[in-house]
Amino acid sequence: MPIKLGNIKIFSISELSKDLNINISTLRKYIKEGKLKGQKLGNKYYVTEDNLKHFFNQDYEKIIKISKKKLIQEIEKTGYPTELKVGNILTEDKWEVQYNRYYIDRDKQEGREIDITAFVSIGKSDKCTVGLHLVCEVKKSLNKPWIVFTTEKEYIEGSTFLKIRYSNKNADKLLPIEMISSIDTISRIGRSYCQGFKSKYYDTNIFEALTSTMKASEYLIEKNKHPSSLVGALRKEFLSINFIDPIIVLDGLLYEAYLNQKNELELKETSHIPVSFGYISPAYKRHDYLVDVVTLDELPNLLTKKRKWLENIKCSVYKEIDKNE
Repeated sequence: MPIKLGNIKIFSISELSKDLNINISTLRKYIKEGKLKGQKLGNKYYVTEDNLKHFFNQDYEKIIKISKKKLIQEIEKTGYPTELKVGNILTEDKWEVQYNRYYIDRDKQEGREIDITAFVSIGKSDKCTVGLHLVCEVKKSLNKPWIVFTTEKEYIEGSTFLKIRYSNKNADKLLPIEMISSIDTISRIGRSYCQGFKSKYYDTNIFEALTSTMKASEYLIEKNKHPSSLVGALRKEFLSINFIDPIIVLDGLLYEAYLNQKNELELKETSHIPVSFGYISPAYKRHDYLVDVVTLDELPNLLTKKRKWLENIKCSVYKEIDKNE
């Protein structure tokens, strides 16, 4: 029987030897090695109940630590931590961020999920605000680089790839057409794509990511055409122009492949490629999209460029408003 000193239970080595079926010499060895905390009183060793519990919990704690380490390693193989990193980059740049938003896939008539949507707006409510939505898929592909085949842009594409947008009070008439093209500063455009080091090069998740950003963008613009009564009432109070950009953030290597002047294949690592994505379906009227594919490290620079473009749009709209006043 243990000895009770107030609220403390104390076990002798001989008692533990009998109850645990362990030699007394082994228990003494554990105490000397520090594995089991005990106190020698006279010629006998004694162990408190708390020290006994700690002795048996040590292996459990080691197992838990090992399990957590393995679990973290498994989680890091997925894209979930990258989604949080993308969200942090956007938040630090003062974007309003929403994770895992659902949209309606018109082809399948079912709800699907987009990784991140983000919004930023600049301007004055008494004059005009200009906003930009990013509809973002996040992908991780460390061992299988993405390869995008590019060609020089065609002149006619300047009017083809106009940014997805919505506004109120017929604000579109204030927008100079040359400023709302998605390719005004782009020289080359991605036409097709594949993933390296795969047994089936065209069995890739790139098409799925492009499709998701496109469909989520269409859902967002449809939703904003018919806002809730409260949002609609607030919007009527001021002039607003808003754009939507589909974007894929890649945690991995991105390569551009193209033919040089000798008609030989060139391959170079890059950090940002706008990809032409044509999608035809009875459920979607728009057929031509331009989706930014950008690496995780390059994302902050792309956000800076988009803010600068947004600022240029705002200044241009303000000039048009001043002309008409």
